[in-house]
Amino acid sequence: MPTSISRPCSLLFTVLLCGACGSEAPSAATAPTPVDDAPAPSASPAASPVDDGRAAQHLQRSIELEQQGDLAGARSEADAAVAAGGGRDATIQAAKIAILEQRYDDALAPLEALVKAAPDDATAQYDLALVRQHEGDYNRARNGYLAALRADPSYADARYNLAVLCSAHGFAEEAQHHLAKFRAAFPHDPRGTELERRLGGPGAAGPSGVAAQAQAPSP
Repeated sequence: MPTSISRPCSLLFTVLLCGACGSEAPSAATAPTPVDDAPAPSASPAASPVDDGRAAQHLQRSIELEQQGDLAGARSEADAAVAAGGGRDATIQAAKIAILEQRYDDALAPLEALVKAAPDDATAQYDLALVRQHEGDYNRARNGYLAALRADPSYADARYNLAVLCSAHGFAEEAQHHLAKFRAAFPHDPRGTELERRLGGPGAAGPSGVAAQAQAPSP
């Protein structure tokens, strides 16, 4: 989660890789082909300004409480920010807290509304994909992460989660595709080496069969 109010952070998710989940495969998923994600033709729109001083105060307090580990307090302040007219940023923060508290149904509808209103909102697309991933909806989660990357090609967490998601659902070829994309786009990100080791990529010692930590809202 960024430090400024204008762009609340996005979330990460824990899933099991193939070695840990055995032969489990998604019944509704269709095998995808690797996709080269081109930047969207238009940039992601800026967050709506918070005009109400009370909404801004509640939002800032929610962020602070979340950072302190007080999710109940953060939820209360985020809800107050939404009620006070905090708009997109307050909604993103409230949805984030809902995801952290595993209240996925509470996060779903507000995020769907944000994505419908602004398809190029990379954070909303990412968080909605994360909810879908938690729900076990492989296709919608994958499409959401790809949408986040089209809106913001520098969204490292979305690329990381795509590699983990595809590997967990048995799509090893696409998992390696996203691993290669991650390594190429973010060569200095320390998570790349660990992701490569877990997926059994080039130079890895082999698949570890250990759960991988997908990326959640960034600080």
